[in-house]
Amino acid sequence: MPSTPARRLRLRRTARLTAHTSVGPGAGSTRPPDTPTPVAPATAAEGLDWARRIELFTVVVAAVVAVVGLWYSNVQTRQANEQARDDRALAKEGQITDRHTAAVGNLGEDQVDVRLGGVYALQRIMQDSHRDQPTIANVLATYVRTHTAKPPAKGQDVAADVHAALTLGDFEAALDKADLSAANLSAASLNRA
Repeated sequence: MPSTPARRLRLRRTARLTAHTSVGPGAGSTRPPDTPTPVAPATAAEGLDWARRIELFTVVVAAVVAVVGLWYSNVQTRQANEQARDDRALAKEGQITDRHTAAVGNLGEDQVDVRLGGVYALQRIMQDSHRDQPTIANVLATYVRTHTAKPPAKGQDVAADVHAALTLGDFEAALDKADLSAANLSAASLNRA
């Protein structure tokens, strides 16, 4: 048979197709026998899709765990802050109570300067704790009543501690409510009271 150009062209095409579709080493393949056979595109896409699903699931689980961890941390921090605030308020109240007790104890001393220190300590507590102002005003009113029951000697003013208790300046409203009806203040100089 004479070889025509059309026939040669068909033979080349057939040889190429056979080389690409042949299986096994040396069956017309141009690859060396040690190289692995490529996986079909459909199989590679399915395997990659499964790997991406696992990766996506892992990322979602990690994100959920992180969000839950942040939320739990926030709750714990908020509770710790509230507890610390309550502890500070309790400590402050305890300090005010201790200072109040010490100041009232100073009012019972014999020395005038110690009693005067007690009056000024109570004044300071009145500044720090508005809630205790009426109580302290009553304590000071009682103190003034008991220490002015006897009038001072002729020509003498009331004692410095009594005068300080009567002239607490900014706390006149609290002292106005205090009962000073039995106090003998005839010798007191109350210019600022």
